[in-house]
Amino acid sequence: MFLQRFDLFQLHSWKEDKKPRSWIRFEGKNLCRILREIINEILAKKGQTKRKFSITLAALLNYKSYSRLNSYIYNLFNQDIPLPIPVIMKTLDIYRNVCNLNDEKIDNTKQKILENIEYLSMNVGGGNRTKSVKELTISLAKIIGAHLADGNLLIKKNSVKWNSYRFLLEEENEISVKKLGKLFEDVFGIQVESKYNNKNNTWKIELWNKIILRYFTKILKIPHGNKTYIAEEPTIIKHSSRNIREAFATGVLTFDGSIGIDFTQDLFVRSKKLAESIYDILKKDNLNVKIKKKGEFYSVRGIIENKKWLKYFEVGSSKWLKVKFCLNLLKKCNIYSFPVAVEKLNKLFPRSKIKEVINQSREMKNFKANDLTKKLKMKRRTTSTYIKLLCRLKILTREGFFYSFNSDTSCWMLPE
Repeated sequence: MFLQRFDLFQLHSWKEDKKPRSWIRFEGKNLCRILREIINEILAKKGQTKRKFSITLAALLNYKSYSRLNSYIYNLFNQDIPLPIPVIMKTLDIYRNVCNLNDEKIDNTKQKILENIEYLSMNVGGGNRTKSVKELTISLAKIIGAHLADGNLLIKKNSVKWNSYRFLLEEENEISVKKLGKLFEDVFGIQVESKYNNKNNTWKIELWNKIILRYFTKILKIPHGNKTYIAEEPTIIKHSSRNIREAFATGVLTFDGSIGIDFTQDLFVRSKKLAESIYDILKKDNLNVKIKKKGEFYSVRGIIENKKWLKYFEVGSSKWLKVKFCLNLLKKCNIYSFPVAVEKLNKLFPRSKIKEVINQSREMKNFKANDLTKKLKMKRRTTSTYIKLLCRLKILTREGFFYSFNSDTSCWMLPE
């Protein structure tokens, strides 16, 4: 395990950020003072003026408008202003050559700069000003996991001379999406709005923010574009502490995991490496899980019989409630309306036939398992799973081979 500190100089791309308008900038109380000291040392060593230094710097940056850069350097000495990453990097190159400095001295200077960065911003466009995220945290690990499950990174070439950068995530569960939005706000200090998409009945987060995408692609080494078969746990997370890896798994499972009425958790992904990572994390937490290839998918399946499963789903999300449900963390619902009680349960398992099973059980009142199977036209094994569940919820009671429907909904055991 190693200390997960980020080199924020990597946020700059010499290939993509050719124009000053596309540069990412550092902001911080002491940054300008540090750069002034460096430039003053260069000027003293060479006996140069600021104007001569600006000409040298402009040439290294392929900056055609030397006069603008000259004005920028003069402003730097008169006030605290945002510092573009390439300006700092090329100044350090000049500093190394003029003052004949070794790598250790330059690395120490870079580290001093990194320690004093408070915010990141753009010269023009590219998203809002963000907080400087300097290390891997639990919240960031959850964001990364969520992205690898359901997110998409897009870099779009525009007709103008810079690109557009988009993060998009869509998910059916509103609470999960809003919790992810809150994580983005806490980590990067930006405002995030989750929106409902009528077309596919999902909630989404859409961020047009170059700085955040650069964190994904340059710092965390997550490629943009289609990741279906290549998604994998970033190396920086894999070599992190256990709680960071578990937070990453929480992000993945909250958005890509599924909880069945047979009290199991299933993760289906096409990426073998991602499946193996989640399996490794859960196995090291002593959870009962298996990994198996099913067609072109890899399944990580586990029986929910341990309270540890709760930490792998965002609190309050539908999947978290299902885990509580499977762990029998239930109470009397005190709901006296049959439709309301059934709908509460149906919302928990919207893709199941639980509503149909309850309605049929209510109609039959007293029955054998085979009779219910025939009425529902289900496989016996499937019917048995539903019956076991309804007995657990006090919706059905058993006496010998017969099951009876409990019409007193206030006694049903449901999740809070």
